[in-house]
Amino acid sequence: MMLHPKTLDSARLPSALIKRVVIGVLLINLFVIGLGTLALLNSRIQYEQRAAIATQNLSQALEQYLADAIGKIDLALLDVADEVTRQRASGGIDTKTMNAYIARIFARLPYLEVLRMANEQGEIICGADTGARAAKPSNYVADRDYFKRLRSYSNAGLVISKPVIGRISGKWVVIFARRLNKSDGSFAGATWAAIELGHFNKTFAKLDVGRNGVISLRDSEMSLIARHPVLKGRDDSVGQSKVSQELIEQVKRGADSGTYYTPTGSDNIARTVSFRKIGSYPLYIIVGLATSEYLVEWKKEVAKISMLTAFFVLITALSSWLLYRDAAKLKLTEIALRKSEKDLRDMTSALGEGIYVLNIRGDVTFMNPEAERLLGWTIAELADLNMHDTIHSEKEDGTHLSFEDCPMHKITITGEKYSSEDELFKRKDGTKFPVAVISTPIVGEDGTQSSITAFRDITIPKELQKEKEKLISELQNALAKVKILSGMLPICASCKKIRNDEGYWTQIEAYIKEHSEAEFTHAICPDCGKKLYPEYYDKIWGKEDK
Repeated sequence: MMLHPKTLDSARLPSALIKRVVIGVLLINLFVIGLGTLALLNSRIQYEQRAAIATQNLSQALEQYLADAIGKIDLALLDVADEVTRQRASGGIDTKTMNAYIARIFARLPYLEVLRMANEQGEIICGADTGARAAKPSNYVADRDYFKRLRSYSNAGLVISKPVIGRISGKWVVIFARRLNKSDGSFAGATWAAIELGHFNKTFAKLDVGRNGVISLRDSEMSLIARHPVLKGRDDSVGQSKVSQELIEQVKRGADSGTYYTPTGSDNIARTVSFRKIGSYPLYIIVGLATSEYLVEWKKEVAKISMLTAFFVLITALSSWLLYRDAAKLKLTEIALRKSEKDLRDMTSALGEGIYVLNIRGDVTFMNPEAERLLGWTIAELADLNMHDTIHSEKEDGTHLSFEDCPMHKITITGEKYSSEDELFKRKDGTKFPVAVISTPIVGEDGTQSSITAFRDITIPKELQKEKEKLISELQNALAKVKILSGMLPICASCKKIRNDEGYWTQIEAYIKEHSEAEFTHAICPDCGKKLYPEYYDKIWGKEDK
């Protein structure tokens, strides 16, 4: 129905009522904007947590892989050293036999570029390599830093070099070396293995960290050994030590692992980063995911909720204008307000979380349909009940909280936000369920404090976590019962004793029993019976020969 302009002028609302309506619409819009912001902040936190977990899992997997590879290399070097000691004790090193022995070990470690040994003068006397040649082979390594260190320190252990250019392959390599000793403990040379840096890059390239993600391997001084993706430029060259300040500080504190956010890495890209020290070796694996990539979906959510919020603001603004224009018909005000309330309830329902507002006394003043569905209560049923005593007076660990100690009530006094995944809500039927909540204070036009709370049911995630922990425990228990014999076992050619990991010689029965589930019984074979007890041979074993 169209009204004449003069009629509209005569039907204007009192200024006080207009003021209240304008303030009310403004508060509603601010409330919706606050809800959207709250939901987006919570969603961003979740994306960041997922990125942190992803980098932690990747860095842990790479750390285990590299630690295992280095351990096998070290074991191979120790085996070469043992063979050198054995041959020296037998009269001297047989070059042909030694080369064949090294070649067998080298073939079992396909990621090695070379496996060699040199005498105390640094002259290469035995070894194996991939056959790649970029330069004339050098027969001298005494000038290499790793050789000098092994020669100077008898307890140097496994020495890991900085990246160097291989004299044979012409490629960047990392060298792992151990000292060779004479029978009196003096220096007898060195044995070493080399891995081409390209092997690390190929391994890292198998993992998807996005276009701007990064996987890097660095030494204890944060010098770069390998990086994926490989970038062009001086800042990405082998040996550069430009890293984020966050990483430097954590390594200086002695942390073996950690996760952090850095707005500026070595290439000025913001990332969530996790790092781990590789076993007991002076090496670190670093995995970073670019913020701009793992927040792509979150930015889509921002655009979607922003459009919905803008649409809602536009609707409320238009409704207010219509209310003002149709001041003579107060009924339009009621319709517009009801429409705004419906839009608000529909929008908050679309967020997928239960939402309610409490005043400073703990009375519920707003509840969206999702909250009503999760709790089983309607806002009308809760009108005469205290929300705290009815819904959330108990935490998940069984702790009972008074109304005064309730964190969702305290925020109306302190003005500080509150979030938790350790709350327990009670439904109308008396059943309880765990929830994740986030609450924030809001201030009314008269200065009174209220709180708005968003929550979601996390029963399924909790159950899944318990099932995961149970499965891990079962797998660990099963794994603890498994014993496997593998690798090369040094065995005496005469008495058949086996040398264990500590270097002691033990009976083969004791060694196998310790490293497996096997049990031994003892008997005497016919050949040994004939040799040891010839007088009883025909009586006891003679029938077996026949």
